[in-house]
Amino acid sequence: METNTTDHQFHGSPDKRDKSSRKGPKTRISNLLFNPSGPKIRSSIPAHHRYCDDEFHRSATEIPLKFIDRRKITMKIMKTPLMLLVCLAAFVSVVYCETPDVLTIPPDLKVPKVTTGKPAPGKRVLQALPQYENSDVRHALYLPTDWEEGKTYPVLVEYTGNNGTVRGGKACQGYGISGGKEFLWVCLPYVSEDGKNDMDWWWGDPDRTAVYAKAAITAVCEKWGGDPKAVILTGYSRGAIACNYIGLRNDDIAGLWLGMVPASHYDNRRWGMSPAEFQRGPQRLRRLGDTPQYVCGEHHLATRHTDPKLLKMMHDRKIKTFETAKKELNIIPMTHQERIREFITQNHPAANITYADFPWVNHTGDWILRDTRERRKLRGWVQNLLAKTSDAEAITILTLGDSITSRGDSYRSVLVPALKDKGVAHELIGPNKDSLSRHAGYGGRNTKYLLSISKEIYRKYPADIVMIHSGHNSFSKDKPVPGIIRDTKAIIATFRSINPKVTILLAQSITAGKLPKYSYLPELNGELEKLSKRLESKESKVILVNQADGFDWKTDTIRDKVHPNASGAKKMAGKWMEALLPLLRR
Repeated sequence: METNTTDHQFHGSPDKRDKSSRKGPKTRISNLLFNPSGPKIRSSIPAHHRYCDDEFHRSATEIPLKFIDRRKITMKIMKTPLMLLVCLAAFVSVVYCETPDVLTIPPDLKVPKVTTGKPAPGKRVLQALPQYENSDVRHALYLPTDWEEGKTYPVLVEYTGNNGTVRGGKACQGYGISGGKEFLWVCLPYVSEDGKNDMDWWWGDPDRTAVYAKAAITAVCEKWGGDPKAVILTGYSRGAIACNYIGLRNDDIAGLWLGMVPASHYDNRRWGMSPAEFQRGPQRLRRLGDTPQYVCGEHHLATRHTDPKLLKMMHDRKIKTFETAKKELNIIPMTHQERIREFITQNHPAANITYADFPWVNHTGDWILRDTRERRKLRGWVQNLLAKTSDAEAITILTLGDSITSRGDSYRSVLVPALKDKGVAHELIGPNKDSLSRHAGYGGRNTKYLLSISKEIYRKYPADIVMIHSGHNSFSKDKPVPGIIRDTKAIIATFRSINPKVTILLAQSITAGKLPKYSYLPELNGELEKLSKRLESKESKVILVNQADGFDWKTDTIRDKVHPNASGAKKMAGKWMEALLPLLRR
């Protein structure tokens, strides 16, 4: 899905713009000068704006409306003293056009300096992960001025451009988006290959950098109230490229982001990478999935250039307006000049992209510190993103089984914190509760018993996803496999009768060394695989989770040779996570 927030609706052709945009300002200005009484409306024309836009009102100026008819306006102007006409002409010439040099607009934000010490509201403080205490690698944490302990805040994460480090303090995108309020802001390093420095030019060790990012974001969320479900990645220039190059480096880090704002460049060229890394760009892009991106940038010449060169050309030709620069220099959006749109369309046509082409030529991150229409639109996009998240309901999960599910030292001891760490919206539900979570695990019980209580449980806890691990607590001498399969099939049918769209994660049982009691488990696992294929449907998925594969009861169980130890719990949780994460992210 692609949304274009610029093009002709904002920067339309000069002729159309003259006719449409001048009508409003002329009416307001003439009435302001010549009719001090009569009906009034509210309007605003910030001094630095180069044309008027009713969509964004910042301050209230009372403007009378008596003279709406153009003929009356003309008559009034003809009777006006010459000085007023001169002032009027100068004022109109200012509000009609945008400046092609965004740095001529005075900044309204000043980024806090990077300091050391304890984080506090309004301060930007260096922080270190424990393993990097003896290095120069740091991240910077800014707590908003309205920060209060115990509250939760969305998190803006930023990578700097080239010639910038965390200590250097050049990062400003996150501060400009938030205005210093309501968001935690984290600036991350590019970790060098030896792990000792923050790189000021290109990448260092991208894998180390990605690992650092995940650890730092987790620490910030846990200690300072960051919302792991509302983490937004941004960056300017090199930082824009890093949104994909680092932020989509693997599936693990790709799952962190609620959205991304790459400003001025994109991960579609070599950009200091090896040829092999460059070739993996499309693969990184596809990891984006449906995570929204706000892809933005300035205007360029059609050929390669630097913005000082372009600014000099405009100065030499005395070009004062963006529309004139477009006409005389044939400048085009960076998203076209660098073929960013083409790259995304070819490699991930379903990507959720909003494009914004800035009406200036400067290659600078400092644009975000100025009150422009483009900044207001970006802030609106971020707020809409957060609103959708707050409205979304968490996906509910029911874990069903025997003591392998119910025990506090089993797979849930690893799975529960791992899900929390991922920041995906979910809720574990069920009739039983311990220090980890709610669940539907029943020690010593077999599948037949679970069937007898399945309707009662699921009516009270109709989860979106049900995880079933049940096959133990029977005896090989009783030839239990057909009965277990029959009961498992009936349990799934019960759930589907209550919720036709339920998703079932059906586990093949972990192996056990308690023999000959559990010698039937390999046969059972083969039949469970067949059952999952028979029960699969479009409305209600049955996903087989092979918990037996890679699980060795000799090394992965406690002394009873049945229940998983720490190693076994980790293996089980990993298998569950592989099946769960795609469902939760979707």
